[in-house]
Amino acid sequence: MDVDRIIKTLSGGLNMPRELSSELEMLDELNLGLPYEALAMLNDCGIVSEGELKTFIAPRTLSRRKGKSRLSREESDLVARLLRIYEFAVKVFGDDEKARKWFRASNRVLKGQRPLDLLHSEYGARIVETILGRIDYGIYS
Repeated sequence: MDVDRIIKTLSGGLNMPRELSSELEMLDELNLGLPYEALAMLNDCGIVSEGELKTFIAPRTLSRRKGKSRLSREESDLVARLLRIYEFAVKVFGDDEKARKWFRASNRVLKGQRPLDLLHSEYGARIVETILGRIDYGIYS
């Protein structure tokens, strides 16, 4: 997985107080809370739509966050998780559009669930990463 690309995406796509240059600096920013614009960036990149985002973060919480400058630690972690798995899918499929379609397609290995649906938790994200790793190595998944 290209961690540098994730850091570059977060640093370049958001109004961050400083440019991130390491995973530890990224962790510090996640603990402080990413800027609210991180949610819009996910939508703009096509990772999650506004409607899909409401399945991850309650609509009332989203409306409260608009008035604040930063997301919570948990919400920031969610943004990083979605971005990490999406970037891995882009690497595996070699194309943004193919990665987006795969995220939203039901998957037999996941008992008909969509990979995006499992990304609500870190454990579900690990399952999706395992499937992507298998695809990357040419194992039918």
